[in-house]
Amino acid sequence: MQFWRNDSVLLLLCVGIIALARVPSLASQSDHSRRNELTLGGLQPGKDSIEKAKSIYKDGRLGEDPLPDTLIWVVFSRKTRTQLRFEANAQHIIKNITASPGLAVLEGSHHPQLEFRPLLVADKRMQAESWTTGAGLALWDSCRKSAVLYGNPNSKSPSTKDGRQLELLHYAFDWAGPDVPQVMEVFCKLGKDGKLGWVEEITLAAPSR
Repeated sequence: MQFWRNDSVLLLLCVGIIALARVPSLASQSDHSRRNELTLGGLQPGKDSIEKAKSIYKDGRLGEDPLPDTLIWVVFSRKTRTQLRFEANAQHIIKNITASPGLAVLEGSHHPQLEFRPLLVADKRMQAESWTTGAGLALWDSCRKSAVLYGNPNSKSPSTKDGRQLELLHYAFDWAGPDVPQVMEVFCKLGKDGKLGWVEEITLAAPSR
């Protein structure tokens, strides 16, 4: 009888161990739910050149910037009143890409004004296909889509742009390795109830080197 009890206990322990082995850990569940991003506007910061941006978005314009080692290329969509901004380093490698509302840009420079007045027009087909992240997040999407695509952000904080109250969703992608974009920032418009509304700006940044 004693041997039977011992065998039963041993069997239960084995079943328990097998069951635990089949249940994914919280860490693996978290890793599965999160996703990093490589591109915005069809280009990858840290990999693609400003010349590639110019070849795709031919209606952009070279901007002026106070930093001598930075090149800027900006293209606008009159249809959606949005802009896609590429910033490159001295080696002409894109370091930041930002999709945002198309604030007015002065002729020959890129100092934002408060009114909407896009000067340059992007190809509508290209805009519809490419002015999104690789995973499919675009301006005016519900901010809830960001969590569905990438998981919960690493941090959330209040932000203000041109008097508009926004919420900043900060995603860090350093866990994906050093050779991919390291940061994505999603600015969300807040509703009257204080809840997240729609995506108003997206920035994807390369590693700082």
